[in-house]
Amino acid sequence: MAVESNARILSGERLSWAESLRTLLDSEPLPFRPDEVEGVLKRLDDLLPGHGTISERHQRFLRRFDIPQRRLRTAAEAGLRATRARTRALFDLPSGEKIRLRLVRKRTWSAYTWYLGRGQSMIDITADQPHHPEGILRAIAHEAYPGHHTFLSVREHLLVRGKGWREHAVSPLVSPLSLISEGAGYMALHVIMSEGEIRGFVREVLAPLVGMNHGDLDHYFAVNAALGTGEYQNGVIMEAARRLLVEKAPAQKVIGFMIECGFSRGIAKGACRFAKTYQAYICAYRLGLEIVKAYLGTGPERVARYRELLCRPFTPSGLRAVLDPSPVS
Repeated sequence: MAVESNARILSGERLSWAESLRTLLDSEPLPFRPDEVEGVLKRLDDLLPGHGTISERHQRFLRRFDIPQRRLRTAAEAGLRATRARTRALFDLPSGEKIRLRLVRKRTWSAYTWYLGRGQSMIDITADQPHHPEGILRAIAHEAYPGHHTFLSVREHLLVRGKGWREHAVSPLVSPLSLISEGAGYMALHVIMSEGEIRGFVREVLAPLVGMNHGDLDHYFAVNAALGTGEYQNGVIMEAARRLLVEKAPAQKVIGFMIECGFSRGIAKGACRFAKTYQAYICAYRLGLEIVKAYLGTGPERVARYRELLCRPFTPSGLRAVLDPSPVS
């Protein structure tokens, strides 16, 4: 259905927002929640020092934790080693799987995985965007271990080479599989590390490695925690995309809306460029996080359920059926 809908769109047909998400991503729109925005902005207002808008204060605060560009690769490689070791302890990785890191510039995203096949991936990190220690660790887990690289290499090994299901050798960008993959990417770090372990690794390994030896890390963690796993930011981005693509709101007005929600101007502009380029795909992050987080749960079965996402050809509808198995009357 996703391929058919893409073909319809490419041929000039206009689908409604709801139909686009339903046919391309096997999902329904989530309502935008202004009360959630107010709650997050209130928490940030209490935490961020200085004067000015939340956006200005947040940028100034995070600037103190920016990783110097000359140390970005070192930090990313340290994150790769740590997350790969933890992933290997929990999941069977294909023999010979491997990742290469590349620093790039002038991209609409901060990190991207190019899966090359046979367990090999190239991961790009955008060097002309700011990165901070916890952020780079989350990005590496999302893109590599146990995120996209793990997701694609394990599925190729088990489904394509193991079972001969060659249709799984193709992974369309805008598809229900992308929604599950992005949701799994956002939850990846939380599957292999507890919150305490994440903070311990940042404090004991990454911060010293990038020359960040001051004592403000507790405050830094609190500010990051106020934003949550990604629901808030991706919810705002999804609403911004809807206004831009459906309501045809001017880009500057949409950027202003995102700044009011605490985003920097640079990130807001990048999100608008991304939405114009990739259209409905931008919703896969928020919608995927919603369903994958619910499916994984918080109990001891979390790792086993994540392993199922890697090993079985789920769809979002299939995950929803597991979460709510009641028959339709």
